[in-house]
Amino acid sequence: MASEKEKASDKVKTICRLITEETLTPAKKEAQEIINIAKAEAASIIEEAKKEAIRIQQRSENEINHKLSVMNASIDMAVKQAILFLKQEVTEHFFSKEIHHLLAKEIQSKDWVAKMLDAIVTSIEKEGTRSELHAVIPKTLTREQIVHSLTKTVAEKLNSAGEKGISVGDLKGIEVKIVKENFVLSVTEESLHQILAKYVHRDLRDKIFNQ
Repeated sequence: MASEKEKASDKVKTICRLITEETLTPAKKEAQEIINIAKAEAASIIEEAKKEAIRIQQRSENEINHKLSVMNASIDMAVKQAILFLKQEVTEHFFSKEIHHLLAKEIQSKDWVAKMLDAIVTSIEKEGTRSELHAVIPKTLTREQIVHSLTKTVAEKLNSAGEKGISVGDLKGIEVKIVKENFVLSVTEESLHQILAKYVHRDLRDKIFNQ
């Protein structure tokens, strides 16, 4: 038969077991659940932080790419404007000066003046205009030089008007007056330069600059 001491010991054990089952075990279980929840929340926070870091990185890359795109577009525009400016400088200054130089030299030559007079007078005659014609040539040339360089038909037509048929004037180019119509056709250095500059520059843009 168990002694009183043994009985008391059993009661203590029973109480301890009950305390463990009713208090400590649920507490451990609750603590484990809290830990599990905390781990899950921590994992979720870490995952969201990673996603946010990726989003921040993506936004930064997009902003950088946008800024680079804008900068490249600005550089391209500046380069195009610079090229356009250089093209204009080349065509307007170099070629314009060259055209002026060539015209100034050519327009004073007796061969050019004679050819122009031949072409103009012949065209007027073909149009059926029957009128006295007066031609004015540059003062760097003489009437005799031009008469000898003209075709026979044109020379006779202009000579039929006497001294007024071919006279010398202070101009760079030639003039032909249709007396009956009181109309003067001028082919001067300035008018030729404007015509040549318009078409030569356009041709140069197409062929030299390939645009």
